[in-house]
Amino acid sequence: MTNGGDVVLAVGAHPDDLECTCAGTLAALVQRGVEVHYAVATDGWCGSYELSGPEIAAVRLEEARRAAEIVGAASFIHLGMHDQGTETSIERRRELVNLIRRLKVTVLLGHAPNDYHVDHRNSSQLLFAARCAAGVPNFADEPPLERMPNLAFVDNEQGLDFEPHLWIDIGETIDVKRRMLAAHVSQVGLMRQMYDEDLLEMVERLCRYRGGQRGCEFAEAFRHCGSYPDPDGALRFLVRTVEG
Repeated sequence: MTNGGDVVLAVGAHPDDLECTCAGTLAALVQRGVEVHYAVATDGWCGSYELSGPEIAAVRLEEARRAAEIVGAASFIHLGMHDQGTETSIERRRELVNLIRRLKVTVLLGHAPNDYHVDHRNSSQLLFAARCAAGVPNFADEPPLERMPNLAFVDNEQGLDFEPHLWIDIGETIDVKRRMLAAHVSQVGLMRQMYDEDLLEMVERLCRYRGGQRGCEFAEAFRHCGSYPDPDGALRFLVRTVEG
């Protein structure tokens, strides 16, 4: 099914988070003509033992920009924060609301509020608050949206304490997801240093695990936001667009 005018904004806390959690689904949306925008809250400032904050931030943002190009995103946006420095202030909410309104976003994808990392949790809180404010008058600079965007939460890197409401079969886009992950050369190296873990293998394990739950080879998992209005609106959009 092709796009019916929907605009998706996916927000990851760090430069590689969307690749780890929902890149296959984003690729499927782009292939079906959906306008997908790709945002990261932080810049990877804490992503190297050898490089300074500004040096590794430049590297990691360029890697994320390259991944966004691979998937065919309409734009790549850095929300202006550093690792370990995500903010949920009213000023950051205004900035994100203005972005959502300028892009005329109808669907938001982001981290769950109970995710494992403080930047993920803060990004989730910021996105939830911006969703609620996107349609209200007398807030921020851009004109309010006529309708509040729908919101869904993406899986976390190990699938811990995340009970899915929806599994999307990404068998047709797993190779795109692999190429996007491979663009994050610096993060692949950091994961080996910090955890003795192969990032690409770790993500593929999760996709196979979610695929096993779904009954396919590879899948990505999502939860609805559990909040009025249309708590499952984003999930219904994914099913209708990717699998309808």
